Amino acid sequence: MLATGNLYDPAAFVAKQRELLGYVCVNIQFIRLPYVAVMLSPLSQLSYSAAYAIWQVLSVASLAAFAWLWPARRMVAFLICCWFPPVAANLANGQDVTYLLLSVAIAAWLVPRGREFAAGLVLSLCAAKFHLFLFLPVLIVARRMWRLGAGLASGAAVLLGISFLAAGASWPSAYLQTLRSPAVNPGMSKSSLVAVAVGILHGPALWAFILGLMVLAGMIVYGVARRQSFPVALGAAIAGGPVVAFHVYTQDYLLMLPLLLTLVSGTLERAGNSHRGRDGLTT
Repeated sequence: MLATGNLYDPAAFVAKQRELLGYVCVNIQFIRLPYVAVMLSPLSQLSYSAAYAIWQVLSVASLAAFAWLWPARRMVAFLICCWFPPVAANLANGQDVTYLLLSVAIAAWLVPRGREFAAGLVLSLCAAKFHLFLFLPVLIVARRMWRLGAGLASGAAVLLGISFLAAGASWPSAYLQTLRSPAVNPGMSKSSLVAVAVGILHGPALWAFILGLMVLAGMIVYGVARRQSFPVALGAAIAGGPVVAFHVYTQDYLLMLPLLLTLVSGTLERAGNSHRGRDGLTT
């Protein structure tokens, strides 16, 4: 679709579905930035079934790599990953959130090693679902991580450049038109706080709720980032995304996983230290 210039053309996209699969789902449109299509283009040289199998294998591998790299107890991480419902939703729906988690884990691995700019570059790949990473700037400001911010901005600029080179100068307007289509937001009524609010509130009341929610979440992320370690701060920043975003499904709550792993691992660590302390006193 990228090669034909019809990446955001709903009719052309549905026609390609019918050609490849023999059936269509009008709710499935391409709603990523063009650079994502560039990254996925090697898979388009394969049959759909082969490409899908590779995608899923790499998705599971990304989740395993995340659990290995994220600064938490690995056994705890692997166990929670096996039972966390959004993991199943991500795999069942063939989604890409596990790839974003891997980017987050790599960034968390790079920062303690003094490679903040590189960590920002890696985090820029999360632009694939940029609406779920709105609080990364809050983290950067709260912790004064200007090199991380520079890496994030540099990576975003490169990805935008790739998008314009691949899809031409007119893609932003076509992209925005696709995002406004009700077809790409089916069944959103109970998927997030904002989606619930959209079904209840209207006009100024709705915008006041959304603004208040974003300000409250931003203040919480800022406070956590100022007082806690970087993994906790990063986990809080990305966990806030699904809370304030509209286009959110079960798999997107997979972004709660880093914070969950950090909190559970920290609780177990404190419990272990307390137990050892009591044993020492008893001895």
